[in-house]
Amino acid sequence: MTTKTTSTTKSTKSSVSKKTWGKTGSVTMEDISKRAYEIYLERGSNGNELEDWLRAERELRSK
Repeated sequence: MTTKTTSTTKSTKSSVSKKTWGKTGSVTMEDISKRAYEIYLERGSNGNELEDWLRAERELRSK
């Protein structure tokens, strides 16, 4: 007699839509990501993604 075992795993979706930072929460990760991508394109698609992210974050937070 063969015993069949099955396991189930629950799939959970993250409820995080936009993370915000700053005093008023006006700068989102999405905002920073978009600006970092613009910086990447302006530079000619080469460089360091961390530097782009940090620059974008500085620019947006200083507004």
